Amino acid sequence: MIRAIILTGGKGTRLQLSLPKQFYLLNNKPLFIMTLEKFITHPLIDEVVLVYNEEFKDLYTKYLKEFSYQSKVKMVAGGETRQLSVYNGLQYLMNKNHSNEDIVIIHDGSRPFVSQTLITKTINSCQLNQASAVAITHLNDTIIDRKYKLLKKENVLVVQTPQTFIFTQLYAWHKKLFEQGITNLTDDGQIAKMNKAEVCYIEGEKTNIKVTDQEDLDLIKNFEGK
Repeated sequence: MIRAIILTGGKGTRLQLSLPKQFYLLNNKPLFIMTLEKFITHPLIDEVVLVYNEEFKDLYTKYLKEFSYQSKVKMVAGGETRQLSVYNGLQYLMNKNHSNEDIVIIHDGSRPFVSQTLITKTINSCQLNQASAVAITHLNDTIIDRKYKLLKKENVLVVQTPQTFIFTQLYAWHKKLFEQGITNLTDDGQIAKMNKAEVCYIEGEKTNIKVTDQEDLDLIKNFEGK
């Protein structure tokens, strides 16, 4: 089984919108619905889990019904941090039938322009190598630190989602962190590395941006997702 966990539990306070960014309408469609569509319609994905912000549950439900996706998505309440939201999604899946061959994809709901091609690449890498697969991009600009020391850009990568894992491995790593009281990590590839696991880097996409601030909103108005 291949399942996807889509994270939309944040509040998007940096944008100072009346609603969290996942509800921002682009061509009359909220961003989280645009993201969900890429996974719901993907031919390799068996189940999609939407991790949501409980404060806005009714609004999520409204849009899922409006776009006829309520029967195609399982809803799981998010946690106080991104890490806890992922763990909630994993716990939901842990309570279902699963095997050591199952794969789970973690994706930010605020990355609505991810292509199905990139999703497939992370799945294929995870299956072929039996290892975590993380989408990344490279930097083209000169990179410095705050003291103007030049950094080797070939050593610096930009992390994206999707990030794809062997389900039982990712669940075990998250469970261990939770039991240790560590709950504020922001990247699942980092969690894999902390556990000395192999991580395969998959070339991501420049258009696979994460909507974080007003500049991002202005940018996404100018292009269509693939």
